[in-house]
Amino acid sequence: MTDSLDGKLDSNSSNSSRPSGGSAGSSFQTSEANDESSKNQKSRKRTHGSQELQSLLEEANRYNTQYAYELPRGFLRDRSAKSENGEAEMLGKKPDAKLKGKIHKKSLNDADGEGVKTPLRNDKLPKRRPKSNSRKESRSNDDNNKHNVKARTEKNEHMDHSRIRGQIKQNGSESSFVNWNVRCQGQHNMLDMDYLKSTAAFHGNPIPSTVLTCKRRDKTPETVTVGLKSALFPNYEEQYDISFTRDLQIYNPMSEIGKIIEYMAAIFLPQPYADELKRTIVPQLNQAFDHRNTSEFASLVRKYNLAVEKIPRAETLDHLANVKTIPLSYIHDFLHIVYTRSIFPECKRLKQYEAFSNYVYGELLPTFLSEAFERCNLKPGQIFMDLGSGVGNCVIQAALECGCSLSFGCEIMSNASDLTEYQHRELLERCKLFGLKLAPIEFSLRQSFIGNKRVDELMPLCDVLLVNNFLFDSKMNTEVEKLIQSAKVGCKIITLKNLRSSGYTINFFNLESILNRLHVERFELKNDSVSWTHTGGEYYISTVMETMDESLFDPTLRQRSTRRPTRYTR
Repeated sequence: MTDSLDGKLDSNSSNSSRPSGGSAGSSFQTSEANDESSKNQKSRKRTHGSQELQSLLEEANRYNTQYAYELPRGFLRDRSAKSENGEAEMLGKKPDAKLKGKIHKKSLNDADGEGVKTPLRNDKLPKRRPKSNSRKESRSNDDNNKHNVKARTEKNEHMDHSRIRGQIKQNGSESSFVNWNVRCQGQHNMLDMDYLKSTAAFHGNPIPSTVLTCKRRDKTPETVTVGLKSALFPNYEEQYDISFTRDLQIYNPMSEIGKIIEYMAAIFLPQPYADELKRTIVPQLNQAFDHRNTSEFASLVRKYNLAVEKIPRAETLDHLANVKTIPLSYIHDFLHIVYTRSIFPECKRLKQYEAFSNYVYGELLPTFLSEAFERCNLKPGQIFMDLGSGVGNCVIQAALECGCSLSFGCEIMSNASDLTEYQHRELLERCKLFGLKLAPIEFSLRQSFIGNKRVDELMPLCDVLLVNNFLFDSKMNTEVEKLIQSAKVGCKIITLKNLRSSGYTINFFNLESILNRLHVERFELKNDSVSWTHTGGEYYISTVMETMDESLFDPTLRQRSTRRPTRYTR
């Protein structure tokens, strides 16, 4: 959607040129008129998409003047950057030489969504090789080049999905599947000890990993299916297909196994047993992964199962009772496990939306959400709301990571609502399997948040509100303004575009508007924070205050000028 701006605007500008007319004779004029009519018809076809896009931008800019005829800074792909990897820049990807020839496993702790891919433009294509003497050979080379570009495009898209979904190992020499550089989470106790002590056997039905690899199993005879024992429930093990094939870039079961085993040793298992695993299994598992050794990897998984079976469950529960902090990377990777099983099989349904509208689908990724939650000081006992919750990622993460008293989401799109229900069911199963305490979650699905009775009830109680208003038009922005009018003092609102335009001023008609009582802070949005682009940008956190925001009375603070620049004339 946003990535196709350049191509659409280029086609629009090219259609604006018209040939100059002549008056040599009627036949010439008739021919010229026919040509002009034909060109006008073609022009109208070519500019249809541009007119839709321009209409959307105009609607959005009527509300927020600082985005006049452009989208927020940083979200459009930079096509002018030069690098050694020309095709990577052309495709909107980050060139990374370390990706070549390796299978990636280390987590970047992000979540994926169905982003829009950058269209190829002729003026950005690499220069062709010199033509050969034979036309037939030249034609063959061109066909091969097109095929190779298409293959590399698909491969890079899969690589990007792999990177966002947390399957890249940055350095082949590293001996860990997990990114341990992420800080620990210690706001609340995430482990449900009452449930673990009262339940000795697991009777749930989570979606197994083999659902994602069953088709691949038929194509690769070397695939080995192994079970991974639960460290908390001796009666349960999950089946995995072990095989180092090229489509690991989409889903990597070996990476997931490695992470789970490392997390078991780091969090769930008593110290003596954990140290033994770290010494005898984890390094060898990493080595088998790096060498793409299927049989050795499967053998080490079985060795892990035997070691886990020997650990008394009572000792494990005594150890967990003293665990006070959980690594944030574990939360992100756990969410990834839930996401892959519930959303991946049906992800194509997320592309069925109305383009150039308020209902375009996009996801905010876990690292960005963790940062935003921390800035808003979201904590247990508070209420979190997400208006336009998509497949429910933000709502689920707020409940699991911050332990809110209520995490609420509202979504109008039918397909996204269906996937929300799938993901919520899988989340409940996985939380039981890993002994995690899940805070209350509530969804209002297949309904708009405008005129929604439940939304109106919760808005005065909400502590942190998330509204992804990246492509809201003026009408939708006005409805959001009306909706938050009842927000309480201290409520924090996370948005991707400023709720209050840079040219906003107080006048007789908006004296009572809540926009006058918003203290707006702008923050840099890091790369890989949203699903539809890898580049960064900005986001805003607006805090509802009891009195008017003083910056509205200071032209320098509200970034606007009180008069037009002086124009000098002769």
